[in-house]
Amino acid sequence: MRARRESEMFRYSNLYGVNIKDLENYDYVIDTSYVSPETVAERIAAHFEKYRAGETFPRYELCAARLLPCMEGEGEPSFFECGGFYYIGGGDREIAQTIKSGAPLVACVRAQGIEEREELVKKFCTREKMEAWEKKTGIRPAKLPPFLRP
Repeated sequence: MRARRESEMFRYSNLYGVNIKDLENYDYVIDTSYVSPETVAERIAAHFEKYRAGETFPRYELCAARLLPCMEGEGEPSFFECGGFYYIGGGDREIAQTIKSGAPLVACVRAQGIEEREELVKKFCTREKMEAWEKKTGIRPAKLPPFLRP
């Protein structure tokens, strides 16, 4: 799978000048990790109908088990990516409520003003915060970044 992904990245970059890892290249991003195919199909169909009707829809829907606690604050649920992991950039209370309601996907926007910086992530995403998040939401992250692994 890794070789196939690298091949795709190379081809799209060379043929079209596109970085397929850049989420800004897409109108709708749905994280299919740990979500049933039926849920994914339902969400895509629902978003397509909204698109056809000219309605707005969340651009990003991320798997609850992949969102790692980092930044806190009020506002719209937001995320940023660093090292292949999704971190909460704001709206953590609303994200927690969505997760506790049983929703497998969380609608988010890209966090503004937060760059992909590992030192920021290491400072604000701690083991203590991970434990508190698990108690608060009932969600244990499916995979942890290396600096949080025991």
